[in-house]
Amino acid sequence: MARACGRQICLVCVRVWSVDLPGAPSVPHVSEVTGSACHLAWTPPHSDGGTPITGYIVERRTDVGGRWIPLKVRPAGAEVDVTDLFEGQKYEFRVIAENKVGAGKPGEPSAPVTAQSPFSEYCARRLTASDSKLEQIELNSHYYHTPSVL
Repeated sequence: MARACGRQICLVCVRVWSVDLPGAPSVPHVSEVTGSACHLAWTPPHSDGGTPITGYIVERRTDVGGRWIPLKVRPAGAEVDVTDLFEGQKYEFRVIAENKVGAGKPGEPSAPVTAQSPFSEYCARRLTASDSKLEQIELNSHYYHTPSVL
């Protein structure tokens, strides 16, 4: 503090941190699709808004209605196992990052994926035995079902 002509002058140093909402995470990668579940993984946003990411909101929508519905689980990391899917239903997923300021904008949605068993009817129909005189038969299938992504 200094005096100049009967006045007091006070110098204050202030350090300002700017915090904001986080950016949008990447498009979620959908894998390990079954008739009732799948696995999602994504890349965190480039910007955390100046404060660490505290978690994520994962949303899904079906081809019926088109409304985004948040999952019950709130993952802390950049992946989650999604359960309670209905076999034969198409789903899209998107992710929103959160920090102590709040939730950012949602990332772009995944491509639509259909919840279905990795062992489809198509595979089962292709495994047939043609010689009924055999006591034992070995069936080998190299068929691997890839989830249908439209």
